[in-house]
This record gives sequence, C-alpha cells and structure tokens, in this order.
Amino acid sequence: MDHARPFPGAATRVGPEQLRRPSSAAGESSRQVAPEEIVWRTGREPLWVGVRPGQSPEDIFRNGLRPADPHGPIDFVPGGIDSDAVVRARPHAAPGDYYLVKVDPPGGIHEAETLRALGLPAGPAVEGRVVFGGGIDRRHIAGLYPPGVHPSEAGMFFRNHRWYERPPD
Repeated sequence: MDHARPFPGAATRVGPEQLRRPSSAAGESSRQVAPEEIVWRTGREPLWVGVRPGQSPEDIFRNGLRPADPHGPIDFVPGGIDSDAVVRARPHAAPGDYYLVKVDPPGGIHEAETLRALGLPAGPAVEGRVVFGGGIDRRHIAGLYPPGVHPSEAGMFFRNHRWYERPPD
C-alpha cells in the first residue's frame, strides 16, 4: 500500500493528514492516525453503494462517486467514522429508494476493524462497511440498478462503459 496515497482508487486525492482521531474524553487530546494503524481492505470483492436519485446514472459514470467534502477530515470516533470526505460501501446489496451502485475499487478502510484496532467501539451499523476517502473513481464503478431493483432481477443492470474490468487473478 502506498502510504503517500492511501486511497489508490479515489475520485479525489486524500492525504494522510486528513486521518485523525479527535479527543473523545476530557483530558484526551486529538491525534493523527497513521496509515499503518488502519486495517486496509486487501480483497477485491464487489461492493455496493446506495446513491439517492439526485444524480443521473450518466453523471455517476462520468464523475465517479464523490463525497460532499473530499478534502475534509476523516475522524475515527466511537461507533464509526465521522466524515463528509468518504464514500461508504457494503459487501451486500440492499435495494431501496436509491440507485444501487456496484463498485470494484482497490483498497478502502475496513471501518469496524480499524475502530477496534484504535481501541474504539464499533457500532453495529459499521460492521462489514468499507470506507473510501476521496470517493470512488469512475473506473471502479461496474454499473448500477435503478431504485428498488434487486441484483437478482435480470435485465435491469446499467453497465458503466468506462469501467476498468480487471483481468482475473
């Protein structure tokens, strides 16, 4: 893992200086979190991101999945990562009133495992979640399903023609 660029598949560059653990108790000071302290995702299994229908599929495919504030801090706090500089993904598809986007980016932070490694509790909502600082570049978006459609429904998948399909291992 290149620690100078901890998020290789990011839509926006994220620097290690953005990784921090704010003080959570009286007398405890804030500190930087070193990239070596993070439990990085090493596999490349597909993940899923829910995107509200404010963006069109064409916009998602053209620009990738960008966080609200890509240059903001990534704070590791009890219960989860508190940040507008990340995009959150899950290993299982859960259709709803949003586009269900299939992604295949390298790296990412295993949220629950990293919190535990930092001595912080991980809430149940973060179990299995992978977080991508700076978002997910368009080359790592395989495609998407429209709102309310489950991946088991054939014929409803919109493929991203800009996707870089990596060769089999």
